[in-house]
Amino acid sequence: MFRLEQMGRTQRNNTDFLTATSPNLETLIPELFSNAPTTSPVVLKPIRANELGVPENTVEGQAIEDVGRLCQLLFSDAALPDFVKNLIAKLQISMIKVALKDRSLFVRTDHPCRLLINRLALAGLGLPAGISRQLPLHQQLADIVSQLCSGFSDDAGAFANAAEEVEQLRQIHQHEIVNQAAEYLPLLYQFDRRDQATQDIQRLIEALGMDDTPEAFQHFVRRDWKRLLEKIWFEQGPE
Repeated sequence: MFRLEQMGRTQRNNTDFLTATSPNLETLIPELFSNAPTTSPVVLKPIRANELGVPENTVEGQAIEDVGRLCQLLFSDAALPDFVKNLIAKLQISMIKVALKDRSLFVRTDHPCRLLINRLALAGLGLPAGISRQLPLHQQLADIVSQLCSGFSDDAGAFANAAEEVEQLRQIHQHEIVNQAAEYLPLLYQFDRRDQATQDIQRLIEALGMDDTPEAFQHFVRRDWKRLLEKIWFEQGPE
């Protein structure tokens, strides 16, 4: 536990220095960074038992290794956005603390730890893999995780509370997406109707069997008459 606490302090210092309290210079002075080479993404690694001085063949060592395997699977999942993986990486130490005292983490699908991870993944569903850290959603999720990890002992209830906060945040975000998308629904509906009209008219023309008719007649039907059929379809319906 002492080594976990040391690792947690190091993790917080690495992530909180400047970035937690100061504005991002790239957003303040974009011209300064416009031609700057992109930095390589941070490679996320699971915590191993030997890092904590715990033999792998002990009960404690197996719990630490199991959490590591779970995190490794999540880190290698191409469907998860990078910012979600980073949040899961921050949760590793707290997850190990829970796993050392509660092995049901590995058998209960409704365990608070797993519930939080699932909801973090759902919150990032559909977002680009390289999404900006400056998005409000990312910052709000990061705040929830940071609050959980700060001063965490081994209470799985803290994971349950965080999972509930993430779910509320996800529903708000989902509601905003639905409201914004509503403005485009009439346009999408119009595109759908146009596609349906094209399909109906194409079937009708093909059913005429014009292969043996003069080319000029076929050209007239497929171009001029088709436009008239489209007008009738939209004004009076497909019948």
